[in-house]
Amino acid sequence: MAVNRRRYRVLFIHPGPVPPSITERRNVLFHLSRMSHGDLVTTRWSSEDDDTRRPAEGRFQVLGGFRYHAMIASSSGFLRPLRTFLYFSVKGVLLSLSGGRYDAIVTYGPFIPSIAGLVVSRLTGTPLIIDVPGHPTKGYRYSSDMGSRLRAWAAGWLAPAVLRRADLLKLLYPAQLDGLPGAIWPKSVVFHDFAPLSLIEREDGPAHVESHGDYLLFLGSPWFLKGVDILIRAFNAISDKFPSVSLLVVGHCPDRSWFEELAAKNPRITFRAGVPHEEAMRLVAGCRALVLPSRTEGMGRVLLEAMAARKPIVATRVDGIPTYVEDGENGLLFDPEDVGDLAAKLELLLTDDKLAERLAEGGFSRVFEEFSEERYVEHFERMLRNLVRV
Repeated sequence: MAVNRRRYRVLFIHPGPVPPSITERRNVLFHLSRMSHGDLVTTRWSSEDDDTRRPAEGRFQVLGGFRYHAMIASSSGFLRPLRTFLYFSVKGVLLSLSGGRYDAIVTYGPFIPSIAGLVVSRLTGTPLIIDVPGHPTKGYRYSSDMGSRLRAWAAGWLAPAVLRRADLLKLLYPAQLDGLPGAIWPKSVVFHDFAPLSLIEREDGPAHVESHGDYLLFLGSPWFLKGVDILIRAFNAISDKFPSVSLLVVGHCPDRSWFEELAAKNPRITFRAGVPHEEAMRLVAGCRALVLPSRTEGMGRVLLEAMAARKPIVATRVDGIPTYVEDGENGLLFDPEDVGDLAAKLELLLTDDKLAERLAEGGFSRVFEEFSEERYVEHFERMLRNLVRV
């Protein structure tokens, strides 16, 4: 006898402002629609056709089983956070009153979306899940300007105050809140972020170094937080030994003059601005190896994408990365900010083709077994089931 699957009603409150993909396999809401439905409240950038549309039409209205509600985000202004908070709070309450009580509210990050989520949760009696994308304050430690110091101070007291009022925390790795001041945390679950791995082009058979391009690839931003300067120095240290190998650095960087200065004497280091996801995945598919030298990192979605493309990876032994990369099995790890260690790991990978192939195969096997879209939906459904307990 078939058992009817429970469909949970969920309110997502996300910061935006990038509109979500309407491609079903690329958007997490389409995948979650198999076991849930509800609403997404967010912000988005304005578009050229906004003036020609009626307010009810929006940008698009339905993403799988979820209705899409977005406030157009202003580009700047000190009132923007307040305006966003009020929109999230009021819209969440109105949706709950008009459509019936949600089984859960899921917010992203410990700041404005989750503060609004707390308001909606308390007014409607709905359990609140906060999805924590990384360490709430660690990223601010690597900037010395006054604005970053003020944000770090504010985050240091605000994040714990918000997180400990949630009903459940969704984390990327077990020690994610270590070092954050606070009392006893709510119960938590640990699983990966969603990544559309089934869309990534990959070789049909075992990885072979000869079929790879002759470039190491970095993909991401912001560059200092992601350790691009560490990578440039490490590549400079070994590049004379590998004259056919180049380094390609891709990502958004408002001012890359310092990084260009570090690389000025090495013609085999190339910089490119950020590219659309499809093009980024083509670069991953063609690289010799992917390198992520981050100073802090919750998970590193690009690491999962590289594994899915059967590429060896080198990454920092920091934060959540060791949860997803086992040194010597599906990648190589180096000590944080250690240029010499990174150079040694790159040299090892470039001189040992069998190791590179074994790491690529190890990552390919593990990523689809443990971190696929299907596994994400399973984890998410289990999280809701354990929270709602119906």
